Amino acid sequence: MEKEIRYELLQVIPELEDNIYPTNAPEESAKPYLVYYLDGGEDLKTLEGYLKHGECHYLFSCMAKRYSDMKDLTSKIEQCLKTFPGRVIGEDENLMIQDIQIRKPKEVWEPELKLNRGIIDCIIYY
Repeated sequence: MEKEIRYELLQVIPELEDNIYPTNAPEESAKPYLVYYLDGGEDLKTLEGYLKHGECHYLFSCMAKRYSDMKDLTSKIEQCLKTFPGRVIGEDENLMIQDIQIRKPKEVWEPELKLNRGIIDCIIYY
């Protein structure tokens, strides 16, 4: 799913090219950037075995020096994620998204990094 999500985000937010990182990012980045973290999920199972459907819990951190840049990036990513339900995502078009649950984004100031962080917490059902 990681590859498909990255592909979709870059279609809508091309300025994130080379600025999307799993789990950690270089601290010296001057441009707004995105850090994502897979926070678990489940493969669904019935009495007949595991299904091809499941869920993944992702945390997206939208990082920027300026508050307005963080707000803009958070909004764009949230809007992109909202287009996922009911369609196939990714370059190879092989991952059908059933639904997505998105919590209201949180905003925090990271004093050590001197960056604004917008956090999008979501569960993607596929």
